[in-house]
Amino acid sequence: KEDNVKRSKWQLAIPILIGLAIVPFSIREAYTQDEGSLEVMGLTEDEKKPDPIPAQKTSRSNSVDADSSEIFEYREVEVEPHPIDIVTPVYPEEARKNNIEGKVTVQVVVNVDGSVSDVSVLEGPEVFHQAVIDAALQHRFRPAKHNGKVVPVWMIMPIEFSLDSKEQKTTPSASGDADSSEVLEFYMVEVKPKVLHSVKLVHPEEALRDSLEGRVFLKFVVNVDGSVSDVKVLRTTGSEVFQKAAIDAISQYRYKPAEYNGKVVPVWMTMPFTFRLPKQQTTPPASVDADSSETLEFFMAEEKPELLQSVKPVYPPRVIVFLKFMVNVDGSVGDVRVLKGPEVFHQAAIDAISQYRFKPAEHNGKPIAVWMTQPVTFRLE
Repeated sequence: KEDNVKRSKWQLAIPILIGLAIVPFSIREAYTQDEGSLEVMGLTEDEKKPDPIPAQKTSRSNSVDADSSEIFEYREVEVEPHPIDIVTPVYPEEARKNNIEGKVTVQVVVNVDGSVSDVSVLEGPEVFHQAVIDAALQHRFRPAKHNGKVVPVWMIMPIEFSLDSKEQKTTPSASGDADSSEVLEFYMVEVKPKVLHSVKLVHPEEALRDSLEGRVFLKFVVNVDGSVSDVKVLRTTGSEVFQKAAIDAISQYRYKPAEYNGKVVPVWMTMPFTFRLPKQQTTPPASVDADSSETLEFFMAEEKPELLQSVKPVYPPRVIVFLKFMVNVDGSVGDVRVLKGPEVFHQAAIDAISQYRFKPAEHNGKPIAVWMTQPVTFRLE
């Protein structure tokens, strides 16, 4: 009996000892996984605590400055972020094999230490998304300033992927500069191009005949001599008949060229051209009579015109103004633009839409800014 008791005690002790040996390894593994989860989320041990910034405020994930409690829009800051180290994204092998090209637009936060965080893709082929995100996170900037303080700022960057070496030209086709070996993006240069000579848009005859209006978005290069080249149509609202007229107009523009690091450089620019129908005359043009060689002012005539027939104007039952605007990450509305509608209603429509509030859009689980288009209708009571 004593031997059996001793044997039972040893049989019970063995699994207890094994269990005690496993416990430290289990604790270590759990701690390691917890650290890995924090790394994936971009958090550190100090950031486990609840974020003290209100939920509607968007803060930088990598860097915080005591002088800045919010992320500013690019247009709000006095000193814009300046690129110091821009990393070219790796062309995805899948896209190369399938001859896929495209343009990806990303939104990022440039933090107070010049690093980049909160990268989100706004548009572009999905096959390029990860390559763009990986490259953007390696960018480094000289940070923005507002009221003399370093602040974080939202930026939007377009990145093009092209397999055609002709489209990947690093110098403008019309002219080059020994000091500039590539065409920079508009946001990268310190001194922006300035218009010196512009031309009036010519409404195409076909569009006039059919009472058509429209808008054409062009991308082009402003060369080091101020001329324009490499004009491309990005998007057209309305009829494509306006594209040639827009290209003809921008090709005649002349600019004071951009500068980067004190040198004149070529730069990409994007510009919309809006075609509106000329305002209709409310009175018929004056006719020329054999006895009169000029048209006189009303007060100059000896006998004034006498009204013989009048027509009461008919007010339209409703008027619609089409607006394009940005819904920001906090749900507010910004960058309101009028696409179409009677000019007299423009300001009222802008004032109304600017007071709208939205639940912001999300992409990959993060709130992002998006463009929206919405009609605003005016009706008589």
